[in-house]
Amino acid sequence: MTMHAVAPTADQDALFDLADLLPAPVLPNNLLAIQEAAIQRRQALQVLELEKQWAAERAERGWAKIRSEGPTHRWGPAPAGPRPDLEQDRCQPYILSLDLRCSHHGQHCECVGDLIYRHLCTCGHIDQPRVGENPAAEDAMDHAWPGWRDLPILASSMPQENQQKARWAADVATGYPTGWLEAGGPVRTARGRYGTRHVPGRTPANGYDMGVQVAEAYVNHVYKPGFYEADLLDELGTS
Repeated sequence: MTMHAVAPTADQDALFDLADLLPAPVLPNNLLAIQEAAIQRRQALQVLELEKQWAAERAERGWAKIRSEGPTHRWGPAPAGPRPDLEQDRCQPYILSLDLRCSHHGQHCECVGDLIYRHLCTCGHIDQPRVGENPAAEDAMDHAWPGWRDLPILASSMPQENQQKARWAADVATGYPTGWLEAGGPVRTARGRYGTRHVPGRTPANGYDMGVQVAEAYVNHVYKPGFYEADLLDELGTS
């Protein structure tokens, strides 16, 4: 008979290690509870390992079986989120997502849920859930790259063409801390009212491109050298 693990209580927490509570394989109906237990213990990488175990177990079941089970609530890497380099010694942020939405499309329902995000770092730091990917990315930058909010705003995101990319990186070096870009630090770039997502992997060292909404219309990905003029910033703010 298959045993179902449950989240530890305060008394259990003092008696057992998390590994003692993990079922094999991880079952869909208790995955989120076990992940939350790992979060409470600040075992950040264990949260991701649990999701990997679940994915491997899911791959062994047929499609009909998966559909009959319904949605599985779990913390997993956000789609198109950052893929950290675990070989580096410094903090490497992940953005996790959890889909609490229902599947009652076009039907009357009283379900309460949303798509939520949170930042988790390889050092063990975990932030509170956020309704929105951008706030979670800002939590990640606040943790891993303090001071990023005071960086100059670039006139454009990193271009794709190699020659322009080199010129763009040279522009960044004139206004950013020495070694910031090479270490994977984020940049801040001017954006219009659309395309405001904070984009991972948009620097030469796989750092974040943090969008800043500005007053004038702006076409993203079109190279403009230098920095954006501070007096043209939108009154709504810079992040």
